[in-house]
Amino acid sequence: MALPWQEHDGSHDNPAPGKRIVPVPVGSPWTGPPRAARRSHYIACAALSSTTAARMGAYRFGASGMSAADHSGTASPPQTAPRYGIIDVAKGVAILAMVGYHAAFDLSLRRLIGVDVINDPDWTIVARLIAGTFVTLVGVNLALSTRNGLRPRRHLVRFAMIAGSAALVSFATFRFDPSTFIYFGILHLIAVASILGLAFVRLPPLVTALTGLAILLAPHVIGDLAAFDAPWLVWIGLSANPPPSLDYVPLLPWFGLSLLGIAAGRLIVRYAAGTPFAAWRPETRVNRWLVAAGRWTLPIYLVHQPILFGMILLVEPMIPPDIDRERAHFVGQCRPACAEQGYDGPSCTSFCTCLFEGIYDTDLFEVTSPGQLTPDQSTRFDALRRQCSAGLMPGER
Repeated sequence: MALPWQEHDGSHDNPAPGKRIVPVPVGSPWTGPPRAARRSHYIACAALSSTTAARMGAYRFGASGMSAADHSGTASPPQTAPRYGIIDVAKGVAILAMVGYHAAFDLSLRRLIGVDVINDPDWTIVARLIAGTFVTLVGVNLALSTRNGLRPRRHLVRFAMIAGSAALVSFATFRFDPSTFIYFGILHLIAVASILGLAFVRLPPLVTALTGLAILLAPHVIGDLAAFDAPWLVWIGLSANPPPSLDYVPLLPWFGLSLLGIAAGRLIVRYAAGTPFAAWRPETRVNRWLVAAGRWTLPIYLVHQPILFGMILLVEPMIPPDIDRERAHFVGQCRPACAEQGYDGPSCTSFCTCLFEGIYDTDLFEVTSPGQLTPDQSTRFDALRRQCSAGLMPGER
């Protein structure tokens, strides 16, 4: 299976009969360095005979009806199908968008920007769009990589890579903060989807798409069920009270996007050959960089957060405090909790602003959760809360 960070090299594709061999330079954007090969001209390469190409041993062949042979007449290994450059670019855009989101998330977490990325509705939409793109591409690549059959060993190796990376993320985030560690995030979902999706790669695309839509709608139709609050069932996505987590991407509804991706991948296999979609190649430097990022998404995903957080910790002491930024961040975190109590937006804004003015530059401002309050701090905080709510929230005592 080819996941978003893995190439769908089509190595098990059968070449269509009657087509001319079109060699692709090893140094092209599809295979990386060396630079000398990157300067090769595709027209010149296409003119080479199969015998010369095989003798040089420097070319990967695209879909062809001819088998390349060397000068001794020995047939070359099975030829691979060309990659879909647009899909590589989509993966590159998605991983760079995720890096950008996490940079904003880390800056917000350290209160270095005046936006609460965790609770801001617009940022929530951005995060879901990025995750949805990755999950959909899992399905697309699964359909492409199994188009001519499944290679069990290769699939299991890739599954082990994703599952192992998911376990590493869980371990690292648990060490960082056990109360919000990632117990079933996007990597966990992708690992599960890579197995469950195999049941759909040979079904008609319409059946797969309809099943995907049903899974997307299932949580809204079924609703939250307390029976699924058990720790071993939370990953399904029907829990009424899932534990807090830095990244929670349950099977329902997200697996539905993978099934839609499988349906799309099946349509690509059926109809994309010979179209501009299949023929597109990254000619510009930006596109080549996006393709490269798309082929290395898993390593980028694993290392970008430690790098970002380390850089922020280095520069944070150099950034002077800013009361306006701190106020905006505090109010942004406070308002959602206030709104959950049934109060209107203006009242919540006034209450949260009053609360901020009362605790800023005091020891209360450094407290991150109610459980950290000492008895004295708790008494002072309750008095301030009653003071700020007087006249604004009549029901507050």
